[in-house]
This record gives sequence, C-alpha cells and structure tokens, in this order.
Amino acid sequence: MKRNEIKKHLNKFDRPVHVSTESWLNFKLWAFEAWKSHTMCQHWMYRIEIESSTQYEMLCQNDELIIPSKWLKVKQNNQLDNELNRLHQHALDAYRNEDFEVCLDLVRKGKLLNGTDLRFNELAMDCAAELSDWELAATEANCALTVNPANARIFGKRGRYYRELGDFEQSAHDFEVSLALNPNQEAIRFELADVYFAEKRYNEAFEKVNECLRCGVETEAELVLTARIAEKLKNYKTANELYFRAYLKNSFNPQVVKGLTKTAKLLRQERNYRRAS
Repeated sequence: MKRNEIKKHLNKFDRPVHVSTESWLNFKLWAFEAWKSHTMCQHWMYRIEIESSTQYEMLCQNDELIIPSKWLKVKQNNQLDNELNRLHQHALDAYRNEDFEVCLDLVRKGKLLNGTDLRFNELAMDCAAELSDWELAATEANCALTVNPANARIFGKRGRYYRELGDFEQSAHDFEVSLALNPNQEAIRFELADVYFAEKRYNEAFEKVNECLRCGVETEAELVLTARIAEKLKNYKTANELYFRAYLKNSFNPQVVKGLTKTAKLLRQERNYRRAS
C-alpha cells in the first residue's frame, strides 16, 4: 500500500467530535509511520495517547492498516444518536397528534436501540396514561427509575399511576419520595394529601393540604379537599368556613353547596346540644 493510498484509506473516517483537529492529524501521521516501519510484520499492536486521556489501538495485520475499533465506535455512536433523535422526534410528533399507538411503536424501536434512553421511557409512560393503561405506565416508570433512581418527576408520575390502580400505599410512598427530591411541587403535595385522605390518614392529609393553602393562591380543589378532611375530623366550623370560601369561587359546584349545607346543619345541631346541656 502506497503513502497516498494509506492517506485515502484514513480519510474515509470522520474525526470524532471530542478529538481536536490537530490530534486527529497527528494520529493519521502516526498511523502511516507505524505501518511504514513494520511492513514485513504479520501482527503489531500499538497504543497512542490522544488528548492525554484516552488510549487508542492500531493493528497492522498482513501489511493491512486496520483503523482502531475505538475510533470506529465513536462514529457508530454518532450514527446511533442521530437515529435515536430521529425516532424520538417522530414519536413526539405522534404523541402531539394523539396517535398514541403509533407513538408506542416508535418508542419500542427506540428502546431496542438504546434501552437506557429516558426520553423513550417517559413518552411510553405518557402514552400509556393517555390510553388509561395504568399497568403499562407503571411498568415503564419502573424501567425509567432503574436508569435514574433519583428522578422526582418520574416518582410523581408513578405515584399517579399507582393511585389509579388503587394502590394508595405505594402511591403515597412515590409522592413522598418525589417531594423529598424536589419540595417545590405544589401539585404533588396536593395529590399526596388526596391519597392520605383516601387512606383515611386524615391528620396527615389535613397537614399537607394546609401546606398547599399556605404556599400560594388557594384553589377551589384545595379548599374543597381541606373542608372534606376537616369534616371527617369533626371540625365542622373550619369545614363550613372552607366550603364558604370555595362557594365564593364557584357557587355552581354541587359538592360545595352540599357540603356548605351539611356543615351548617351540623353546626346548628352542636349549638342546640350545648344549649340543651
């Protein structure tokens, strides 16, 4: 193989993005000199330092110059990244167009190429949730957490899936972990209070939902849940006040009107009882 043929052979391969142009040119020069010095050798293994950190190998076999596999791997990884990005974009477009089955098919292809790419796990979770397939959504969340076990967002989503499956204990655990990882999640705090309420852990639910009311602008849902919890704790005065505040926000909510009427009646009964005694 002549000098020009060797250069042409080396030029077939792209420079890896993490290697400087100067280092890449030095590597090609080194490769040529190594081949030229050992044309009569059957097997030779060499190592060079590129950017003072990574070792690359070149093997000369039967006078043939073989590009190191680590260089080729970089190029293959770039091609894989491009394919993953293309699949993810198409899957995202399908999700936005509400083609959830198509999105799931594309996600499966992406996961076959790279099972540790969280983007595909999250899309699969969201698609399964849109299709109300809560078991699949929870399974995808489990896979995502094996890749990134400290992801507050994934714990929050999995908490919702387990709540839909009726596993309130696991749901509460996931919401608690999500809040521990990121305390600035008012929606998760409210959902945790709702799960506590479903588990009849009324004191803990009352504490959590009150944190929501203190942290920002009180919403109708927060007021109604707090009122229901206060009602369960037989704190009818507080429940009545909360229902009234919710009534001022939306006087057409039948749950609010019913709760307001009920707590007002219970308060009258309490006053009459005290007077009678």
